[in-house]
Amino acid sequence: MKNLLKQNSKNSMNYACLLLCLLMVLPGFIFGQKVKSKYLKFNYVKLPTSKLDDDVKTYSVKINEISSKYGNILGGEHIAETNLKLHGYERVEANGDIQMDVRYISGLRPGEIKLQSKKVAAKKNKEGKITTPAYTKYWYTLNYTTPTYMLVIKDKSGNVLLSGEYNSSKSDSWGENETYKSSSRLREDWYNSKEGFFGSLESQYLSVTAARNFIAKHCLTKSRRSERFKYIKKFNYDDLNEALATAEKGLQACKKDRIGYTNKLLRYGYEDFSSNLTVAIEMWEKALSEANMDSKKARVNRKVAEMLAYNL
Repeated sequence: MKNLLKQNSKNSMNYACLLLCLLMVLPGFIFGQKVKSKYLKFNYVKLPTSKLDDDVKTYSVKINEISSKYGNILGGEHIAETNLKLHGYERVEANGDIQMDVRYISGLRPGEIKLQSKKVAAKKNKEGKITTPAYTKYWYTLNYTTPTYMLVIKDKSGNVLLSGEYNSSKSDSWGENETYKSSSRLREDWYNSKEGFFGSLESQYLSVTAARNFIAKHCLTKSRRSERFKYIKKFNYDDLNEALATAEKGLQACKKDRIGYTNKLLRYGYEDFSSNLTVAIEMWEKALSEANMDSKKARVNRKVAEMLAYNL
């Protein structure tokens, strides 16, 4: 009987301790707010960091066109439309206020080709029996130079704004993803495939990228960015979730706005963009005004207030 009473007393003590722990932890479950993050991606147009002179209103592009030995066309009108488009300026046939001249010199130029090899160990099954004998694997590594072109950008008075000869050195491999156990077989297949391989490589470098920095500095450029916002799902936070959805709607409106140009400066149709963001900001500010930094049980406690301040 004494042992039974002792055991019951011990169980009662355990239950009391468990209940006390639950009472200490429960407020955390009831009043704890788990802050989550959401990244909103949107497109927008960047203004130039260094505006050209106000009398610059037009540009012209001149590009030669050559056929490479691998069958690719280097140059052409598509380069002007994709790589040399000066957003915010009108393109004219010739003698623009900004004149861009591209002259292709050569296509892709192969460099040194080296034979590589690697010993591959034999494979065995669970019984230790060899299922695949050891062998030596062969492949090629190679260097090459991308297509070479001259780019000159100058103003109408002949002042050179950018000039240079451009290409880049690259490296690649051939046959590494295959299983060539003979260097002679590798050499034979390479001989039959190298023209197509170099032609495919060359086709990846048909853009005029040297003007990219010039365009980014002096012109309107399309960009994409991601903004991080914080939110809470638990409690009665419908207003804050609505604010986040409204902000997202405003940011997404960036890519829908029509772009107008006046002296190369961007004019947004701000309605959807600014009105939605204004509403979201007002909702976050209203919630922040309810903040009670001293109470963890408050709807807008210190953690939620910090989240709101971050979004603002």
